[in-house]
Formats: sequence, structure tokens, C-alpha cells
Amino acid sequence: MNRRTLLGILLLLIGVPSVLTVMFLPGYLTEMQVEIDWRRHKDPYEFLALWPRSGYELLVLAELDEVQRPIGYISRLVSSRYGPEYLTGSDTVKAVWSPDARQVLTGSSTVAIRWDAATGQQAQVHGATKRRDAEDPAKWGYGFLEVAWYGNGKGVAAMTDGPSSLWLFGPNAPGPRLLEPMGLNALAASGNRAAFLRSFQYGNVIDLSTGEIVKLPHPDVTAIAIAPDDRVVTASLKTIQWWRGKEAAEAVAIDAAYNPLAFSDDAKRLLVLAQNTVEVWSTTTGQKLALLHESEASAACATGNTVVTGTDDGHVVLWNAADGAEIRRFRAGPTRITLLACSPTRLLTVAFDRTDARVWDMAGQPQTGPVIKPAQPRIDWITRLGADMDLPGRMPWLVALAAQSDTTVMFTALGALVVLILAAQWLIRSGRERRPPSA
Repeated sequence: MNRRTLLGILLLLIGVPSVLTVMFLPGYLTEMQVEIDWRRHKDPYEFLALWPRSGYELLVLAELDEVQRPIGYISRLVSSRYGPEYLTGSDTVKAVWSPDARQVLTGSSTVAIRWDAATGQQAQVHGATKRRDAEDPAKWGYGFLEVAWYGNGKGVAAMTDGPSSLWLFGPNAPGPRLLEPMGLNALAASGNRAAFLRSFQYGNVIDLSTGEIVKLPHPDVTAIAIAPDDRVVTASLKTIQWWRGKEAAEAVAIDAAYNPLAFSDDAKRLLVLAQNTVEVWSTTTGQKLALLHESEASAACATGNTVVTGTDDGHVVLWNAADGAEIRRFRAGPTRITLLACSPTRLLTVAFDRTDARVWDMAGQPQTGPVIKPAQPRIDWITRLGADMDLPGRMPWLVALAAQSDTTVMFTALGALVVLILAAQWLIRSGRERRPPSA
């Protein structure tokens, strides 16, 4: 065996394991650290904050369910389509309660879903089949960014984006209707009417049976709602405007420092997020109540005389809307509360970048529902061995190096592996070609 052949073989024996180590070591070190933290953890909030997407996600969420039962946790929105443990709060961008609070409707980038609040299971999925059979999605838009109940909870209205269209799902519901190609989305519905925004210059009220649209001029409008007495109310940074049919009625002056978020479910209050403060404006008197938080307020909703706020650190606070007194607070999760939906009896919280949706009893009554116990994840022997040896703790420099590895490093290592193999092949082939002829 000549030198070139020997060099090619050595290059494969030494180089290939080295390159593969560079490629796969970061992932293995991460899994080892997850395993170590799981063995040591005592608090599900702490573990989820460290590893929100680990192989132990379902197990730690089940722990969290048990911890939260005594403070009013009812159910977590999950899908039976892929098994009872599969989470589908994913990408929820809007949620609203049915009139009887037995179901909650969510909209996402793909479908609108009715959920059974007591069990957290899907009751009905809207949009997947009908949108697939419709014309080109480029015409009708993508994703249900706004959803609402109409017909006293018998039907579902949903708005898409890019471009915008209005969809109705229910008995004898007509096909989709294209809306103005603007850039603002907001939707509310009551009975056989829906109110929506597509422009910052006016609100719209549509008769869902005839398709007739009435425009309500309101410069800089950012919020719209239908009150229980069927009047429409719109809001901008400076004005809350009530409407009787097509005519403007009472106008209430406000001075909001930030854009209005939403109205309460009875349209008596307007909610505005202002960093560590949630402003609550009366839609009839214009009086402001400021609710101060220790961390940034990230979501809010209101029902009756109760305002509910969520914060960046996963806490939910209930306030008396009359005087701003704190009623109670609890921790819904370890990370930012991105969405809240209120009803008089139940509350929906959405966290973890809109992937974990939970139903709560508004009064905080302890719950006794069953908690699903997922199976233990399969952990390979390399991860277990590394965790047993505490490899991440013994070699912190290696962990730091692995933490810096990203897609660029992976592709670079893959390219190096290809070059290494090709070089070894050339050396071995050329070595054979230069082999002296046998006597």
C-alpha cells in the first residue's frame, strides 16, 4: 500500500468522525442539558421557561395542568385529530366566546375552530375544505385573522388577509365576499350584522343576509364593536363615536397615548395598552382608569365590571373596572400572555408565542377535571450517558462552542465532509493507479 492510498484511508478514519462530531454535537449537548434539567426540576414554570419546545413538553404541561387546577384551570385546547396530547393552540391570532360561554372560537393562519371549553377538544373546524375548493387563495386571502359569532352563536364569521375577504360558516351561509384591499383588520358581529374595519378612515357595517355595506366615517379609527342594544361604536386616539344606523350619535373625547386595543364585551369600556399601564376608558363619560403593572402589559379584555390583563412574565390580573382595585392574580404560564378573551364565566389565555391556549374559571374556583398523562419520551443512550456524566457541566467550554453553532456551521461542516470524502477518494484512486506493476 503506497503513501497516497494510506493517506486517503487515514483521512477518512480521522476526518469523517471529526466532521460528524461538529455537525451533531450541538444537538446532543442540548439534549443532554434538557435531560439534566428535567431530572433536577421542581417547578414546571421554571422548566418551561428554559425549554419550551423539548421532548418533555407534554409531560411538563401535564404537571402545569395539575398545579393550575386549584386556581381555576379548566382545559387546554388540544386536538383529537393527532391523538389526545397534540397541542393545536398554534398560531392563534384571535379568540371570542360564544354567547353561552360553552364554546370558544379561535382564528389562525389556516382555519377557524370551535372548541368545547369544558374539554378543550375541537368541536368543529371551519375553512379548511371550503377554502381549498374555492378559487385561487391569492384572490380570497390567507388565514383567519379575525373571527366572530353571528346569529346568536349559530354561525361563524371570519376575515382573511392579503387580500381581505369575509367568510360565513353556518346554516345557508353564502360564499366569501371580497373586501377593500386596505391594511386594517377588525371584526365584530351580532345577530345578522357584522361590523369591520379595512381602512383608518371609516367603519363598515354589513347586513349578512343581503350583503349591503354601510360606511361610518371616523378618521384614524382603530377599533369597532356592536353594543348589546345593537348600536355600533368606533374609537380612535381622540374620539369614541356612537352610531344610530348610518347617523353619528354621541361623541366622547378621549386622549389615548397609544392605539385602542378593543372594547369590552358590552361595549361600555375601551381598552388601551400603554407599556406598563392598561388604560380603561368609559365609552359614555370619557373617564379614564389607569391599571399599573410591575412588568409590561401584553394583553387585555373586559366583561361586565371586570377587566383582565396579561403581562410579559405570564401573570394574569383581574381588576374591578369601577375603582381599579385588584380582585386576584395568578400565573397562567412562564412567558408572555399574547391574547386574552373574556366571558362572564370563563377566560381564555394564550401564551408561548400563541401556541398554548388555556380555559379558566373567571371566579377562580378549583377544578377537578382529569389531567392527561403523556408517555415518557424516548431518550437515546448517548443522551442518557452524557446526562449521567454531566458532560455539559464538566465541559462548559464545549457547551459554549456548541451554542455558537448554527445553520451556517452545519452547512459548512456538511461541505467539508463532501470535500473530505472526494479528497480521500482521489488519493486512494491515484494511489492505486501509481501502484508499480507486479513482477
